[in-house]
Amino acid sequence: MDDNLRVVSCVGYHVTGSGAVDDYLKEFGSCVSTPFEKECRFIQDPDGISDLEYNLIQNWHRLNSGFAIKRFRSFCKRYNASYSAIFGKEWMRIVDEYLEKLISFTFKGYWHADIRVQRPIPAVVYYLKRILQNILHIPPWKWNLLPNEKTYHVYLTEDEFINKTQIFTDKLIRSARNGNNEGFLLLEQLIPTTNIKKCMRYFSDIKVIIVDRDPRDVYITHARCNMHVLPYDVDKFCESYVDSRRNIKFELEGMQDQVLFVKFEDLIYKYDTTTDNIKKFLGIDESDHLYPMAVFDPNVSANNTKQWLNFPEYRYNCDLIEQKIPEYLYKFD
Repeated sequence: MDDNLRVVSCVGYHVTGSGAVDDYLKEFGSCVSTPFEKECRFIQDPDGISDLEYNLIQNWHRLNSGFAIKRFRSFCKRYNASYSAIFGKEWMRIVDEYLEKLISFTFKGYWHADIRVQRPIPAVVYYLKRILQNILHIPPWKWNLLPNEKTYHVYLTEDEFINKTQIFTDKLIRSARNGNNEGFLLLEQLIPTTNIKKCMRYFSDIKVIIVDRDPRDVYITHARCNMHVLPYDVDKFCESYVDSRRNIKFELEGMQDQVLFVKFEDLIYKYDTTTDNIKKFLGIDESDHLYPMAVFDPNVSANNTKQWLNFPEYRYNCDLIEQKIPEYLYKFD
């Protein structure tokens, strides 16, 4: 990958303010962002790259490995519209090229799990054949129920998988930047807040900014927007909040050059210090800050802090959060 274009991804734990850092970075002339603001989750989501590595490397099996290839492609195809908006119309071509490099060989065959990735009509035909097979007492080995199904044999070392995956992500990045060879490419939610070290191995050159936020404001934002990602029960909310962050110190050990942890509130109330840290971390200069406060205005974003003052109906639950997880509260002046 070209050395003069890096990938930067701002990530969070759900409504913790990573978008604010995205907005700040978009004020720089060297920032390359995709035309559609979509989360880029093909690394961390179920059946994504991380799951693919698990099934091809850590939990290799002659059947599971080939099936994992099918699940990954099915995932990529299902979200084709979203990822084509990020990486361009070459998305599926690049995916297929990547999978071709991973597969050792292909042959006609199937096993029972293959029915899970069939399109509706072949799946219906399969089950009708199964019914007929049982009625006529036809032995399983005498009737191929999926005659056109392919099986993939995959066997790779970890280094081979990482190398091929980096080539894959490099091609995606070139496609996303659409001929722009300067600056850094900004992709949202590319790396999860857990298993950070593992997932960053999939990229040649990447930096991650993790953004966290006071749990009281997280709770109120989630409740006000009627979201369904976190629990509304305060006890369960606090447990979920803490569990999501239990290993963050371990995750960040030895990663100071690649991962920066930022408090959403610091970006607002300690704007100069925090943005200086971000610029230093990314190696960008204030002279490149062409549109200061045009996208991210801390004075406006301050309205998204201490929301219990404006929405007293959540004061009781916020009091409970303060009692249960005081160590996670932001120390407002």
